[in-house]
Amino acid sequence: MKIAVIRAACALSLALAGLAYAGDYPDKPIRIVVPYPPGGASDAVSRLIGQQLSQRLKQPVLVENKPGATEQIAASFVAKASPDGYTILLASTAGLSVNPTLYKGRLAYDPEKDLAPIVMAVTLPSVVMVHPSMPVNSIDELTAFARSSTTPINYASSGAGNPSHLGMELYKRAASIEMTHVPTRVERPRCRISCPGRCR
Repeated sequence: MKIAVIRAACALSLALAGLAYAGDYPDKPIRIVVPYPPGGASDAVSRLIGQQLSQRLKQPVLVENKPGATEQIAASFVAKASPDGYTILLASTAGLSVNPTLYKGRLAYDPEKDLAPIVMAVTLPSVVMVHPSMPVNSIDELTAFARSSTTPINYASSGAGNPSHLGMELYKRAASIEMTHVPTRVERPRCRISCPGRCR
C-alpha cells in the first residue's frame, strides 16, 4: 500500500502544481480534509499522502478530520473552500456517488460541479468479520448460519450509506438472508501515526 500511496502523492503533487499560474505554488500550508475520525484507513492514508506531499512540495500538509453524515460534512466544507488547491478532500464512493443518489436534491454540495477529481489515491477492500463466539469460519458458513438462526442477526457499520453498509445489503440480497443494520459510532482513538501536522 505504501508504494501506491507514494505514487498517488507524486501524481497529486504534479496535479496541484498545475493549479499555480504564478509559479509559486504552494506558498502556504495545504490542508487534507478527511471525512472520517482519526485512526481509520482514510485517516492513515491521508497522513501518509500528506507526509509525502510535504516532502515534495516543501510545505506543511495538515490533515483535518471532519467526520459525520457519511462524508457530507467534509465534502460540504471543501466545496465551499476557495478553489486554490490548498484544501483537498480525500473522498470515497460514499461521498461522490452514493450520497448524490441517496440524498438527491438534499445535499449541500454537488460532486460534479463543486469538486474536481485529482487522482485515485488508493483502493481498499471490504472485510466481513464476526465475533469469535460465532460458529462460522467463512462467508458460506455465515450465510448458512443466518438462514438457520432463530434469532435476528445484527451487523454493524460506521454509518448508513457508507460502502460497508451497502456492501452488506448487497450480500443480504445476493444470499437471500435477513440481517439488521446497526450503525455504530466510531470512537476516536489517540493518534498513533506520525503526523505531518498535529493530530485533532
